[in-house]
Amino acid sequence: MVPFQPDQDVVDTYPTYRLSEKDRGITAQCVEKLLNGCNKLWGGIVGTCKEAVRATLQSSTACDF
Repeated sequence: MVPFQPDQDVVDTYPTYRLSEKDRGITAQCVEKLLNGCNKLWGGIVGTCKEAVRATLQSSTACDF
């Protein structure tokens, strides 16, 4: 299985990706969960979830552990 690679613009929005490998992995998993959850909700409307996840990450500590 290929490790989750978030879109570069999402990574750029969320500087936690510049943390250690371990922390970055946890954050990537969180972003993936947020994206997957959103895609299920919206039926995978392209762009909608990327924007929603970006907004979530900017406005909360959704991926801070």
